Amino acid sequence: GVDEIAVMGEEVTKRFREILGRIEEINSMIENTAATAQEQGAAAEEMASAMDNVTKIVEGVVESLNRMESLIEDQTESAAKVSQAAERLSELSEQLSALVQKFKV
Repeated sequence: GVDEIAVMGEEVTKRFREILGRIEEINSMIENTAATAQEQGAAAEEMASAMDNVTKIVEGVVESLNRMESLIEDQTESAAKVSQAAERLSELSEQLSALVQKFKV
């Protein structure tokens, strides 16, 4: 009768407490999993940001190299012009020397 109902009530209470304990464990695992996922998401965002920065740096380096290549081409052209001018000046100098020699008596 009453004793059996009291025992069953205690048993039900005990089972509910066990269920509650399991629910709290599962809830804790879910929170840990969510925190881990959030940390991984943050790490992935940091990696993506770092890769974006690396890409920008590489693009800047490529742009600088392109400018340097252009400057080197300009310097090469200038050096060729200076060389041509020096050759022409040498030719004119030889012609002038020849003319001066004609006037020497």
